[in-house]
Amino acid sequence: MMGMVAGTQFAVSLISRVSSGSYSDARGGKRTVVGGADQGSIIGRQRGLAARFATMKQPASLGDETGYMGEDGYR
Repeated sequence: MMGMVAGTQFAVSLISRVSSGSYSDARGGKRTVVGGADQGSIIGRQRGLAARFATMKQPASLGDETGYMGEDGYR
């Protein structure tokens, strides 16, 4: 699994190297670094929210474990 993660990161870095280099040349290094940090922060928040929602329990009004709600819409 770790090899797959490392390989994916390597492939993405090769693919994005050209576009990030031209972006940095056009707008400057500081702006590029700040933009990358902002995007990393946003992605981290989204992952945190996803983890929080993944551990939430399903309300009884949404059906049982199989997702089935009775014919009248109630359990």
